[in-house]
Amino acid sequence: MEKLGEGGMGEVWLVYAPSRAAQFAAKKLHPHLLRDKDLKRFNREINNLLLSLQHQNIVRIIDVSEDPNLPGYMME
Repeated sequence: MEKLGEGGMGEVWLVYAPSRAAQFAAKKLHPHLLRDKDLKRFNREINNLLLSLQHQNIVRIIDVSEDPNLPGYMME
């Protein structure tokens, strides 16, 4: 729907998920970072940090893209 911000690894967008009838933030990796080492770092961010942490002040991961050409995840 709209771009919320951008950092060194990717962009964060406001998205609407019709299946959940709700809005979420989605982070996608910059296209120039689709190299193996960058993908490993991005996946480590998802798996080791964000999926394993649970706290009222940390957003939850809702879904993870399985498309190797468009890595990203959706969060609260």
